Amino acid sequence: MEAPEQRRCRLRELLVVSGLILLALWIPPLHLTSEQAANLAWLHGLIKHPSPGVHLWRLGEQIIFPVTGLFILYSLITEKRDWRQAGLTLQNYGKAIRLLAGPTLLGVVILVSLGWAMGSLDLGADRFWKKLYPNTFLGQYAQQMIIQLYFNHRAMQVFGKGTRSLLWITGYFTLLHLPNPALTIGVAYGMWFWARTYQKAPNILAIACSHMILSAFLWHTLPEAWRPSLTVGWRFIERSNWF
Repeated sequence: MEAPEQRRCRLRELLVVSGLILLALWIPPLHLTSEQAANLAWLHGLIKHPSPGVHLWRLGEQIIFPVTGLFILYSLITEKRDWRQAGLTLQNYGKAIRLLAGPTLLGVVILVSLGWAMGSLDLGADRFWKKLYPNTFLGQYAQQMIIQLYFNHRAMQVFGKGTRSLLWITGYFTLLHLPNPALTIGVAYGMWFWARTYQKAPNILAIACSHMILSAFLWHTLPEAWRPSLTVGWRFIERSNWF
């Protein structure tokens, strides 16, 4: 852990970045009069037709996400962390795989059992195998880079290694995936093990492999009603028929 003043600075930074991301995901549409909407028409892509509502969550996606992403990138670059310590090489790969093998296998068994019990098992579909393709893996590798290199690293700097930082990062990313039931369940289970593995044996490649496997099984075992969309936050509400 860092010195008290450094920890306070890190905590403020972490809360601001985390809060902005949550805000971007949960800003609802702002309904305006036709004249007000016309005056804002220069904001490309933010006007939803035919109703005069400005979709502020799109504003969040188009402005807040890129700004916070650039700040995270800046923070990672200026810290000049060693690639091996950051988990970007093959160092710790074997240990990380051993730590993840049990939780990943258990997660697969649970998901397959649920799918079989509820009649939603669909492992023979082409879409299932496509989720194991390299292009899918690269996306999950990029996600884990952001999660572990920034959020987990910052949580360790603020709360130290162990239960407190693991509870924070697991709770935050579970909250981030609400109200999507499938993603919320998957993240609540997987994030604890991914973050714990990174703290004990940092290796993004191994964590991304576990992420890819659990994600593939999750989307082809749980009932479709549990996974109506890949979206989260207000976008999920917009696209689902639940509300």
